[in-house]
Amino acid sequence: MSAQHSFGRREADFVSKHAVWILSAIVLISLATIPLAGRLKLKANLLDLLPKTMPSVANLNRLTEEVGGTSFLVVIIESPDEETAHQVADRFSKQAESFEDIDYVDNRTDLSALQSRKLLFLSLDGLKKLEQHAHQLMGHYRRKLNPFFVDLLDEAPPVLDIQSLELEEKLYAIGGFARKEKKLFMRVVLLKPNYPATNFERSERLFQTTWSAFEEIRDELPKRYPVKLGLTGPYKTRYDEYHVIVGDLKLTSFLTITFITFLMAIFFRNFKSIILAYLPLGVGVLWTCAFAQLAIGYLNLISAFLLGILCGMGIDFAVHFLVSFSEGYKETRNTRRSLERAYTELGKPSLTSSLTNSITFFSMTISQFEGFKHFGLIAGAGILLCFAVFFYGLPSLLVVFQRARHHKWSPPSFLKESWLNPRRGPIYALLAAGIIFSGFSMAQIPRLNFDYNFENLQEKNGESMVLAEQISEYFGVVLNPVVLMTPSRQRASELALLINRYIESHPDSTFDFAASVLSYIPKHQEEKIALMRQMNELLEQYTALIEKLDQEQRDQVFELKRQLQATPLTVSDLPSELRAQYEGKSGKVSTVFVYPKLSLLDGQMAKRFVAELRNLGFPEDVTIAGEPVVYADILMLLEQDTPRAMLVSLGVVIALLFLHFRRPNHVMWVLSPLMIGFLWLAGMAGLFGLKFNYMNVAVLPSILGVGIDNGIYIFHRYKKEKKLTLFDIMRTTGKAVILCSLTTMAAFASLFFARHRGMSSMGQIGFFGFGSCLLASVLFIPALIEFLELKYWHPFRGKK
Repeated sequence: MSAQHSFGRREADFVSKHAVWILSAIVLISLATIPLAGRLKLKANLLDLLPKTMPSVANLNRLTEEVGGTSFLVVIIESPDEETAHQVADRFSKQAESFEDIDYVDNRTDLSALQSRKLLFLSLDGLKKLEQHAHQLMGHYRRKLNPFFVDLLDEAPPVLDIQSLELEEKLYAIGGFARKEKKLFMRVVLLKPNYPATNFERSERLFQTTWSAFEEIRDELPKRYPVKLGLTGPYKTRYDEYHVIVGDLKLTSFLTITFITFLMAIFFRNFKSIILAYLPLGVGVLWTCAFAQLAIGYLNLISAFLLGILCGMGIDFAVHFLVSFSEGYKETRNTRRSLERAYTELGKPSLTSSLTNSITFFSMTISQFEGFKHFGLIAGAGILLCFAVFFYGLPSLLVVFQRARHHKWSPPSFLKESWLNPRRGPIYALLAAGIIFSGFSMAQIPRLNFDYNFENLQEKNGESMVLAEQISEYFGVVLNPVVLMTPSRQRASELALLINRYIESHPDSTFDFAASVLSYIPKHQEEKIALMRQMNELLEQYTALIEKLDQEQRDQVFELKRQLQATPLTVSDLPSELRAQYEGKSGKVSTVFVYPKLSLLDGQMAKRFVAELRNLGFPEDVTIAGEPVVYADILMLLEQDTPRAMLVSLGVVIALLFLHFRRPNHVMWVLSPLMIGFLWLAGMAGLFGLKFNYMNVAVLPSILGVGIDNGIYIFHRYKKEKKLTLFDIMRTTGKAVILCSLTTMAAFASLFFARHRGMSSMGQIGFFGFGSCLLASVLFIPALIEFLELKYWHPFRGKK
């Protein structure tokens, strides 16, 4: 008796005798793991994708401790009437100061120290233009009031529009001057919460408090002009992303179960088979969640999508076992002998398959990128746990089910098999189609792209993201700076000046401008104030004329006269909340904000920006921090670790295949569906315009593992059954391979419906990747081998 038959008999005897005890042990372990699994939480934060010891993460955490980071809850108030928008922003800011979750409020449109000195923030040229406008305005009204003046040209009066004049620094545009945006006046209030942006419960409470305060203020206003409120900034965008992901997980999990059930019903046409497959699967997923809680404690942005995928992959053993058991039961009508046959046929290949899959995932743990590391660790352990439950739990269920029901197993009816008959099948057509598409796929390889834009991975057209873009356009500044932490205010001022001079001499720099707290002190104040005094004297000369103007015109001139009384602005005059943004409350550090020309959500731009900043060679007491630095490090780790993880996993898998098949040509044929599948994935990506990104590349090891699975199951049976052709094997084992691949594809297809675009992209790559491996496994490679067999060359079993 062979070792395989001895193994099959031993396992069948063990399960037949101890089925009740095996199931009891599984139930007890499951009950113990429920509390652990229930504590598993989701952390939808990019920082959780990198190790906490990484400099960029440690520096960002330090920045948050010292000055609260660069994140705010941005409150946008819009109205077609400027005074209404200003009044609501003013009243809201005063009320927000008493919010429990707020550290301070920044409403620069209502800070008296800045509002009374608006003209100092203009450039000298801008101030001189204002003087010209004042001359022209007085001249215009003097002519208008002349009884002998005839306005033949219907001359419009000049406008004293301070907001249209050139600012001395781009920094002054952030919050200090309101602009009109698409027939609406926009006012912006920055709220600094006293908790991290990842505390979503407190964020939800803050949003509710904000809306309640706004609605109270709005209801007390006259109904003449409408006013509306919008929320954005990291606190809102991360909250929205978290809830989008949670909603997507619920939806896709439901769709995954629905799709898999539908496929199982079509293939087995037997409700009992579906129940027998799902019970061990549920236990395996439960145990995996408990393991994730023990080993890590949470799911991150990438590993969060694993459970649905695990349902598609974890059910594979059940499918193979039920198919093999049913074949045996058709012949023997005996449960124990049918179990023996299934264990004999599947014991070695299923173990090899589980090991190759788990090792493929475990290879991802060599990465420093926590997204990959956690995904690989949980998936690798999950595959082994599901295998263990299925290996003993499913056969035990079959035994107990037979005893409890007192009836014999009814073998399920499968799909028609005629399409898998090789002698009547279109072998030459399959070969031709496969070769043509392989050629097309090779041509697509140079066109494959990696999408570096992190914004493309979030919900499309999310309200908070649209508002964030609108704010950047409104201010004319990309509000995603990198921060330099320095030990003193003077050092920060010197660095800001140094970087701004660098920008002037490097027009192609990725930097827009740099600012420290001293950047808020206007330059050339004495010269500006002297010019303002001259303008004031001019207006004083026209006092009698001004008195004759209508009320609106007089208010405009009086406001200008008020601004002309400005005194020099010093650091002590700056609002405390503004100083806190740069120096925190303790004042232990002073920071420089370096703003980019383009959005740093584009990973390529972030890499260039951070590299250029690091190449400036700052002293050791200057620390670079900010979320863009984290983006750059994520991409750096991906570029370093993804190829290495794939090569390591492929090397280990090939070694396992040599242990299983022991001959190089056999290993080559087992690997061939995988190689062809990856090639066709490139073709599919080119055909449908798919792009790889930092989330969907995590799917590639899954494709590698399942692609090899197909080869293992098919060619192990083909090698064993000497008298059967490969397509004879396909009519039995092939159906199981097809169903296993389709259930996994169904899990990824469910991700198509996700609102989170990163999650949806994982579904696209997974669906087309597994589909390509399936087509290669059950059509192209079998057709190729059968073609070679017809030519009297037997590539897998030697000569007949």
